[in-house]
Amino acid sequence: QFVDTPGTRPLSDDINSETVDFWCGYTGNEVSYSDVRDFIANANARSVKDDRDRTPLLKYLYSRKDTAALDFLQLSLDFSDALNQYIGNVWDYTGPEQSGLPQVAAGIKVPARSNPMFERYVFLAMRAAAALHDYDKVISIWSRYKGEIRNQQLLKRMEGYLGGAYYHTGR
Repeated sequence: QFVDTPGTRPLSDDINSETVDFWCGYTGNEVSYSDVRDFIANANARSVKDDRDRTPLLKYLYSRKDTAALDFLQLSLDFSDALNQYIGNVWDYTGPEQSGLPQVAAGIKVPARSNPMFERYVFLAMRAAAALHDYDKVISIWSRYKGEIRNQQLLKRMEGYLGGAYYHTGR
């Protein structure tokens, strides 16, 4: 089982440690690694409102009235739920429209650089475009924002989507 000690990270995990590290840092490490990780592992689109009094990360954000982070989390979880529904239905041969994925993706608007979630929105926009196989849009988002991304780990993750976009477009 995971033990929350400094420098300890789960070895076999489908949760990206960069994301957990970001949220821990964002809260000034007032929310533990394991609490952030548990939130990410178990959250869904209802969590931001339903778990606000039970989840340490949400308690922290609500206590500070951090609408930038809460709005981003809500949109990110909406995207994740729609993506999971789309991926979960591949054997039924349903399109992304039935999952709501295009509608959620259309709602992803990259805010001004001054928004503390700016880099996260750029990454989410790239993920959404890739999920919808809109590889030209992935490349366009990268071209527009690559010089503004300071988080090197997040930049590397974005480069992965960019590489896939180049591959799929034959560039």
